[in-house]
Amino acid sequence: MSEKNLHGAICCSENPKLKFEVFEKNHRFDLQWWGGYTRHNEIWRTFISDSAENQHEELVTENHAIMMYNPLLENKAET
Repeated sequence: MSEKNLHGAICCSENPKLKFEVFEKNHRFDLQWWGGYTRHNEIWRTFISDSAENQHEELVTENHAIMMYNPLLENKAET
């Protein structure tokens, strides 16, 4: 892990034919009517082949979760 990214690797016995990148879109926190927060985002991947015209994005999943803490709490380490 780094400050902003989670790093990983795919290991196999053959050379991969494609590369891909996984990324997040449309991340948000919503304050709900009952006083709690929910978190929403989409996980996407881009397939990258040898030719630029064959690259495309694909939605992997959507996340919708009730948060168990206030995402706007002050970070004590920074103060």
